Amino acid sequence: MAVLSLLPTTTRPLSLSLPPSSSSTRRDNNSNICQVSFSPIAYPKLFRSNSTALLPLKSSIYNVEILVEEDEPEDKLLSRFRKEVIIAGVFQECRRRKFFENPIDKIKRKRREAAKRNRRRRYFRTPVPDKCDTPNKEKVDD
Repeated sequence: MAVLSLLPTTTRPLSLSLPPSSSSTRRDNNSNICQVSFSPIAYPKLFRSNSTALLPLKSSIYNVEILVEEDEPEDKLLSRFRKEVIIAGVFQECRRRKFFENPIDKIKRKRREAAKRNRRRRYFRTPVPDKCDTPNKEKVDD
């Protein structure tokens, strides 16, 4: 997935420092357009979403971009926007910032989030038993 960023000619483009193995950055001849593509393994949330490149990289700025198709109903457009906002984590961040979070609560929250991520990973990695591996219950008489 590629994200295009158009910057005014008076400012210089932002430089992104990302791991070279998981992402690639290309600049066009114009040098005001920067195209960034991410690996789905290193950045799964960013790969799925249609949001800007800096969103999951601990940024406090949330920009969700939805491209409107011709003759698209407003309900469908609104549902796509809502889905992108949820994927980007805007609501979760607003709930988190609603009250002050002391360092102990922050550590507890981080542990809960890590446990939740690990549970999801374990759930998807459990191997499904193959039909060939299960023993036959019928006994064959000679």
